[in-house]
Amino acid sequence: MSQQKALENLPDDNTLYEDPKDLIVNRPAKPPRKRNMHANSGKEAKVLLKEQKKKLGKKYEGLITALMDRCEENVVAISEKDAHIAKLKEKLKAVLEYNKLFAGENDRLKCEHATLVKYAEECKRVIKEERERNADLQSKCKNLQERVKQFEIPDKEQSEPSTAIPLVEVCMNCSSRQIVLNQVREQNSRLQKDMQALKDVLYRLNVQLSRYQEKLRSNAPTLSTDNKATDKYECLDSLIRLDHRRESGTEDSAAKKESHEESHTKLVDLSGLLSAQALAPLFDAYQENLQEKDNLILDYEKQFENINKKSKQVISENKSLSDKVEALENELQHVRQSYKRIIVEKETTDIENSTLTERAERAESKLKEVYELYEDKIAAMMRDYETVHREYFAVKNALEASAGKISQLDAMRARTVPADLHERRLDHCKRLLEELKHQYSMENERKTEQLKKLQEDFRSTQEKYNKICQEHEAVKEELRTALKNVKLYRRAAVIFRHRARTAAATATRVRRSVRTKRTNNEPLRHALYALDRIKNEIKTVKSRAYTSLEELERRIVEQERRAAHAQAEYRRELERASLALEHKEGIIRSLIDKVADVEEVRLSQTNTHRLQGIVMDSSSESASTKEKEKKESKAPVKLVPVSSGYF
Repeated sequence: MSQQKALENLPDDNTLYEDPKDLIVNRPAKPPRKRNMHANSGKEAKVLLKEQKKKLGKKYEGLITALMDRCEENVVAISEKDAHIAKLKEKLKAVLEYNKLFAGENDRLKCEHATLVKYAEECKRVIKEERERNADLQSKCKNLQERVKQFEIPDKEQSEPSTAIPLVEVCMNCSSRQIVLNQVREQNSRLQKDMQALKDVLYRLNVQLSRYQEKLRSNAPTLSTDNKATDKYECLDSLIRLDHRRESGTEDSAAKKESHEESHTKLVDLSGLLSAQALAPLFDAYQENLQEKDNLILDYEKQFENINKKSKQVISENKSLSDKVEALENELQHVRQSYKRIIVEKETTDIENSTLTERAERAESKLKEVYELYEDKIAAMMRDYETVHREYFAVKNALEASAGKISQLDAMRARTVPADLHERRLDHCKRLLEELKHQYSMENERKTEQLKKLQEDFRSTQEKYNKICQEHEAVKEELRTALKNVKLYRRAAVIFRHRARTAAATATRVRRSVRTKRTNNEPLRHALYALDRIKNEIKTVKSRAYTSLEELERRIVEQERRAAHAQAEYRRELERASLALEHKEGIIRSLIDKVADVEEVRLSQTNTHRLQGIVMDSSSESASTKEKEKKESKAPVKLVPVSSGYF
């Protein structure tokens, strides 16, 4: 009864199970009650039992194959899950390695943060010191300004634009700090790139985990329906045991049916086939295996969640550290700007201090100059007064003398050349002077062009001389290399001599051996051939060395000849230029002398005309003063050589 209950409850657990009672669709008719039909009914029952056994065997074979297929599928699924778990383990290892790298980078960033904080503190300290120095300098500057105000005088040069003094913007310390800051910025950019790459990796890992979780969720109902099978070999063992039980049960039922033919109702008792107790361990083991795999998957999911949390924490820490680094960089920039501003202010205060001191010194020097100028002016005025007094008496005497000479001049006027002719001659002299000026300007331009050409020739000759010097140096280098080659050739000649000597020795030995043994002449021939070859090589080496030496000597002589020729040309060009300059200076001096003579003639004629126009009356003093003023205005007139002539 227990087996029947188990068989009745089995279809609820296994959907593939079919009740053997359902196979008997059409029940056979009741046997007749006649006694002569009893034997025929027994034979028919045996035939039916055999057919039922065959059908049940086929059915059980189908069930076994189905179970085997299901077991194989489950084994494949388990192997795939194991492979997936191995991949997840590898990913976990990679994530742990990246986590270690993140930790190392975090520690390094913390160290850099600490160093930057120390650097910022040092910068603040330096700024405080510079501010204190600036305050001291400002106090000194105020004192100097007060001192300058005491000695300040009106200065005409204040309106002129002051020369701009360049300010030193960056010192060596700031440049080194700028280099360190640039290195830190490069490291920060690299760290940001690494962080971005790690974020991409974490994003991809999260995507893969989400896909895997979705696959697990989608496969959850199939796994719940297919978690009844275990290992393939356990299924085979359980099925074999069930088959043995089935055969023994069928034999017992057949014996009972033969003994109790009358009470037999032609129903097969299959209570011992495929009991739940036999299949339960198989299903339990399979369920436990699946449960272990699910537990492993859950553990891995928890580890992944923890890793994601840690990675997010690391990312947040890195972001905070990067923000701190940026804040520190901004602070450093502000500190650097303030430091530069303080340096500029310091430099400006130094410049103002120096300018104030210079102004004070200039004021003192100007006071001294004013006193000296005042004294010089007084002395000059005294000298001028003395000269005016002397000139006054001289002019007075000259006027008295000229009063006596007027009569003589009136007599001479009829005999001398008139003033119109003198004026025409003066105009002619002026025209000649203008022509001379124009000729001088043309000559000056021509000489300047010649000078430019001579300078260009000088440059070209200088370049040629430099090229020749370079070629000379190259020839010297070639000579050195040739001497080295000659030394090598000499060494080779020595080696060849040694070889020749050894060959001669071998030849002598061979000759001696030939004398003793005339039968073997081959070594002697080889030795003689080698000796001739070595001699020929020595000759060729010597000839090459001699030819190379001759070629080098010829090149050296040619280069020296070229250098001497270039030096001679250079000297000739210099002599030509010096002669041209001397000739030009002589022409300029002659022109200056001619112009000076013409000016003297013109001044003498103007003086004679002025003397003729003097009237002998009481206005002699006024005329003398006017003549004195004209002389003073005409005296400083000098010819100044310029590019277009004399003015």
